[in-house]
Amino acid sequence: MSALAHGQSPTSLVIDSTSVYWGNRTAQTVVFASKRGGPVITLATAPSPPVVDAVDSTTVVWHTKSAILSTPRSGGTSTTLDSGDVGAVAACPPLVLWSGSTWVHRDGGPWVAPPSWNLPQPDPPTTDAVPARVAEVSPYVMVLHGSFLLWSNAAGIGRENRLVRSGTSQFVIAERAAVIVPVANVTALTTDSAFVYARAGHTIVKAPLGGGAPITLATQQERGTSIATDGVNVYWTNPEAGTVNAVSTYGGTIVTLVSGQSSPQNLAVDEDSVYLTAGDSVIKVTPK
Repeated sequence: MSALAHGQSPTSLVIDSTSVYWGNRTAQTVVFASKRGGPVITLATAPSPPVVDAVDSTTVVWHTKSAILSTPRSGGTSTTLDSGDVGAVAACPPLVLWSGSTWVHRDGGPWVAPPSWNLPQPDPPTTDAVPARVAEVSPYVMVLHGSFLLWSNAAGIGRENRLVRSGTSQFVIAERAAVIVPVANVTALTTDSAFVYARAGHTIVKAPLGGGAPITLATQQERGTSIATDGVNVYWTNPEAGTVNAVSTYGGTIVTLVSGQSSPQNLAVDEDSVYLTAGDSVIKVTPK
């Protein structure tokens, strides 16, 4: 186990193939460091504590409580995608989705919904105004998986069944949202090629991406907002206990990977390592 950075008060944690990205609550900056260690580099400064949502080969997507933005991965000017009440965010650049109040929005242009939905549209109709409102699902958390948007609300885990780009335009077509997994109190979601995994109250559960009854993988865990998988194991933090735990995606014995940490919160995994935030530090655990 090694510390990649101290004194960071991290709000979030996202990784790519070479680097670790997070928001610094105290400095109100978006920063990153190499997975191998080294200096912490500032990408952007925010007016309030930023949360990093996703990164691809060119772009870092992040949000504050009142705006969602993108910054070039190489640094430079940040672009405000939308401002207002930012709730749950799901990002896999260039596709970025977020909830404000009870609505789900799309960056770069309005949503397109079937006329049968009878949803509010801009008046007069336009293709370059603010995004049209699409699905009133009040999501707590959201995650993108390929062409699906998975979300959770009081009714369970739901899915936008066909979330695709229309040619080269900025439009998105989505079928009606539907609850596919009846499970309450979901605070975190992640996926692999076949399943969605969730923190639901004091349990860790999984269900097929196509929907179905939840399968319990672990019980008597703390409530939390972090979960990750590498397709072999599922990982989560227990902040009060100061641990990072894991269990096979098939279930079985729960393993404690890390203990004695100061309120571990955010979590990410790659082929070799687990990355987490604990207290004011960003930590790498190899092997996992």
